[in-house]
Amino acid sequence: MTNSARGKSFHLVAILIIAIGLPQDLQAKDKTPLSKEASAEAIRARLPTADKDTEGRVRRLFIDHKRLTDLTALQDCPHVWYLEAAYNNLTNLKGIEKCTELVDVNLNRNQLTSLEGIENLTELEYLFLFGNDLKDISLLRNLKKLKLLVLTDNHRLTASQITSLRKSLPECDVVFDTNDEQQAPQQPSSPPNPNPQDANKHA
Repeated sequence: MTNSARGKSFHLVAILIIAIGLPQDLQAKDKTPLSKEASAEAIRARLPTADKDTEGRVRRLFIDHKRLTDLTALQDCPHVWYLEAAYNNLTNLKGIEKCTELVDVNLNRNQLTSLEGIENLTELEYLFLFGNDLKDISLLRNLKKLKLLVLTDNHRLTASQITSLRKSLPECDVVFDTNDEQQAPQQPSSPPNPNPQDANKHA
């Protein structure tokens, strides 16, 4: 099996894993969305312990469940290739356009209404957008390297939009299930690293 086939199989298996709810003690904590400034602080607080390559550049960043409302601070890590930013309070992706080396992005369970900026991420292969509030996905047509795209539980999207997108991205597996009981697909906690020179450790 080729590396590309392994990578695709890895992610197809991942979307079948049932999401596990947070423990009650975590659910009870403050869920108030952070301000733009506090979001930037929360992201920068993760950078010292983020996975880096041999040159000290951030390559994998885990900022899920942080109540983030803004991604502008991502300009501090333009070489990141894997971004875990699920379960936040994001409505847009301002700031992500600086991260043009991104290959794998998880934005499940946010409140996204706009994907502006994502059209610049032309290296993207895996994109998880489960459980957002999207109604326009036309910008995704530019992402010709996409292999897997999850759009389930975006209730304002129509079947015709999905059909059109699939025609524009014939090599991509576009997952869109209208079943309200569908649960969020989860990526494994330690995704494969496409760059063998990166020295990664999950903090």
